[in-house]
Amino acid sequence: EFNNPKYTRGITTSRNMVAGQYIKIVLPGAGVYTAKVVENLRKYLAISYPDGNPLPPGFSWREQKVKIYFWRQEDAGYYFEAKILGDYNDKQYPILHVKHSDNLVRAQKRNSIRVGLNQNAYLFRLRSINDANEQVEQGGGYRCKMVDISESGAGVMVGGRAKAGMPVKIQTVLGDQDIVMSGTVKDVTFKEMKNLSILHIEAVPPSSFMKNRILSYVYGIFRDEK
Repeated sequence: EFNNPKYTRGITTSRNMVAGQYIKIVLPGAGVYTAKVVENLRKYLAISYPDGNPLPPGFSWREQKVKIYFWRQEDAGYYFEAKILGDYNDKQYPILHVKHSDNLVRAQKRNSIRVGLNQNAYLFRLRSINDANEQVEQGGGYRCKMVDISESGAGVMVGGRAKAGMPVKIQTVLGDQDIVMSGTVKDVTFKEMKNLSILHIEAVPPSSFMKNRILSYVYGIFRDEK
């Protein structure tokens, strides 16, 4: 009974994950995949072979760096980054071995749950944050890539060096639904070697309609599936 999550303050390491736990795996450049923990061993997690978008012939998960999300019943959502140690697709029961992480992020610590993604989008500069709107644009804008999203903001990757303080509008499609949000660039992480900037955008509170679209995607990532 004392092991019941409602009596604890959450977990901080993947070593405490239980067999049968469903997870979402974000593979950069490919998409989101579903799997579950088969066995939790001292050196790694053994997980079922990921189900999702088809991968190129000869592709191996081995050495891939991924982001893993899961929802722990009666507790919270969690996120961590990990490396795949082994790809055993040739076995009778295909599995992956995932390196343990002792740096789990408990999603409920945020004011809103944020999930990672790798999604093409368009960025529009606004003259003022007072021009914020949720109208779908039919053209123009700068091509960019969304790296995470929540109802309160997003992370967006753009080429070159950018500055904080810009009012912007982001437009993308998640599933089959248009997602549009406006906000202010609060911080910028510049990656000099790649000449890329990640914009950390604080969104204007979305309408109930748009908020529901965003949350349906966010909680779809965390939802246990059979």
